Parts: sequence; C-alpha cells; structure tokens
Amino acid sequence: MSAYAKRHIEIGRSYQDKLPKNTHVAFLNSVEAYEWLLELEKYNFNVLEQNLHKQSSKYVKMMMAKGKKGEY
Repeated sequence: MSAYAKRHIEIGRSYQDKLPKNTHVAFLNSVEAYEWLLELEKYNFNVLEQNLHKQSSKYVKMMMAKGKKGEY
C-alpha cells in the first residue's frame, strides 16, 4: 500500500506544470507524506521502527522550501 501511495504522489507531481498558479499550496502536505514514505521504505516498511516516530522539524522546513519555489 505504501508503494502505491508513493507512486500516486509521483503521478500527482507530474501534473505540477499543468496546474494554475499557486495551486501548489493545496498540495504541500504531500511533501511530508512523500518524505515519510521514503523513510518507511528505508526501514523496509516496518511501521514499528522507532526512528520513524521521532518528531522532527525537517518536514516543515522541506514544505517551506518547496512552497517558496512554487513546488510540491
């Protein structure tokens, strides 16, 4: 299911250039979801891995950086 979710985000990102200006704001949450899915994949999809549950501000920083670039 995680692999399908990751692929779904990638497909959504492929439409980025076709969307009206400033619609990227609605999709900024996909940045956090995509990065979390990459981390999950790194730990072999083990949702019980302790390192996955550590709070971090890195996702917020990524979302802000993508938002400034007009990306998601």
